[in-house]
Amino acid sequence: MISVSKIIVPNRVIKHNKIYKITYIANKFIIRNYSISLDKYNQFLALFIKSEHPNSENGEFCIPKEMFLKQWNKSLKERMERMLSTFNLDNCFYVPWNNDLKYIEESLWVKKKRIIKQ
Repeated sequence: MISVSKIIVPNRVIKHNKIYKITYIANKFIIRNYSISLDKYNQFLALFIKSEHPNSENGEFCIPKEMFLKQWNKSLKERMERMLSTFNLDNCFYVPWNNDLKYIEESLWVKKKRIIKQ
């Protein structure tokens, strides 16, 4: 088991096949570290977090089947961290309450940023 200390603040939501930008998230969802399990050939087996996450059950993060037994490297690590920063509400164990999570459709977020900059 390898422990990685890194703060990951989830910033995206996938819901109904659309991407949303998180505008508010409760502290309990901020990931401060995670652990990975590798086999003796340095191939990926599992990822564990202590923070709450809709795509995690009992601390084990849900990973697509095609990622298992891939060689652990920088690219795979970056992909895992992108997954940790995303709440996939189309395929999750639970949906966070509204007071814990707020988000806006990404296309609206971009328009809002443009209006503020002008």
